[in-house]
Amino acid sequence: MRVAIIEDCDITRFLHATLIKDLDLTINLQQYSSGEDFLKDLKSDQIDMPDIVLTDYNMGQLNGVDVINELASFCSAHQITHKFRSYLVSANVDVKSILDDCDKDFCQGFIPKPLNSKRLKDIISAKHGEYRLRTA
Repeated sequence: MRVAIIEDCDITRFLHATLIKDLDLTINLQQYSSGEDFLKDLKSDQIDMPDIVLTDYNMGQLNGVDVINELASFCSAHQITHKFRSYLVSANVDVKSILDDCDKDFCQGFIPKPLNSKRLKDIISAKHGEYRLRTA
């Protein structure tokens, strides 16, 4: 399984990566400090399509909604049928307005910060479409 973490805060990215590795050492973890770097690597075939994308909402040039929507456009334009799950991760509590802007076919929902191992375990162990979060 491949999991991509897109988080601009080094400490938070490290903590999320540690939680995931503590759950399953076999996970291929891809870590990015920006959505731009993640999308650049994906579009240039530097990485394989992840099975799960966890993206921070509040980031620099591209926010998490932009990343998910760009990912959706890329998959549609290239007829990519790989089933992956993406989640917005944020301390922002205005979940409804954030999710309204996301491509509903590509975003499974919102995960409030801080992440915890139980929620991550549920997400990682779920099959595509089984773990949808629409509210906090």
